[in-house]
Amino acid sequence: MSRNTYSTYLKVAALFQKPNVFTSTSNPSIEEVENIIERAEDFIDFKTRNSWKERQVTDEYHDLNANYIPYNGYPFFLGHSNIKSFSSTEGDKIEVWQGDTYLDYVASKTEGRGHDYWLNNREGILYLREGIGWTILSNLLKVTYRYGGLNTKINDTDGITNSDTTITVDSTAGFPLSSWIRIEDEEISYTGKTNTTFTGCTRAINETTAATHADNSVVLTVQADIEEAATKLAAAEVLGSYRQTMIIPDDINAGKPISDMINDWRTQAENIIYHRSEMRLGGKKD
Repeated sequence: MSRNTYSTYLKVAALFQKPNVFTSTSNPSIEEVENIIERAEDFIDFKTRNSWKERQVTDEYHDLNANYIPYNGYPFFLGHSNIKSFSSTEGDKIEVWQGDTYLDYVASKTEGRGHDYWLNNREGILYLREGIGWTILSNLLKVTYRYGGLNTKINDTDGITNSDTTITVDSTAGFPLSSWIRIEDEEISYTGKTNTTFTGCTRAINETTAATHADNSVVLTVQADIEEAATKLAAAEVLGSYRQTMIIPDDINAGKPISDMINDWRTQAENIIYHRSEMRLGGKKD
């Protein structure tokens, strides 16, 4: 099963118009291309400070360096956006220094805007309501949290067959009204959704293979521009590092030097990343 989220080796191959170019023994091999895609995904996440697959940050330290906001609390700006709701069972922690030890608010306090702490998930701002009178304190807070990803799970005790056209899941919240989903190595398009189902499914798109999938299998999707950026970054690296073994069809480079193709794909990917960075920062970019 592919470990990549934003793209796949099949999508990189499709950009070369050579669907069977990567195998377990080719140069580069499927595994090597997947390593390249993984680096592209990490680069995208680093530049945008966001993620389109779920990640977890462990022990992110914060100083108290902002004033108390009435009715909200002390704000702490986490390093990422699209934060998952805090859950002890998932290993999330909000640990506040008590003078001799850290106290975990997730395990011992009440979440909510009128309670001990609350989270602006989308912007990644954590508010603590207690502690009025705290002075500026280094490493007052350390947070372990999950962020990113648009995913759900199959919710059917029998799983799904390789031909089902309606797929029942825990929730479709956040997914587009019509788009595509990936379950393990299979990609599936859908034309509609309810609160808990994807409907009008076409199985095994993008040269993937229809398969059965068990209950609780992860169902995910990625925005088209992020997929494009990851695919083009990976393709540029493959072409630059292994071009002596690649045969590029004439109709995709129109006589352009391979170096120009590499630069074009990198530029197109970086423009997408730049745009995504601006979107997160409200029109500003670091």
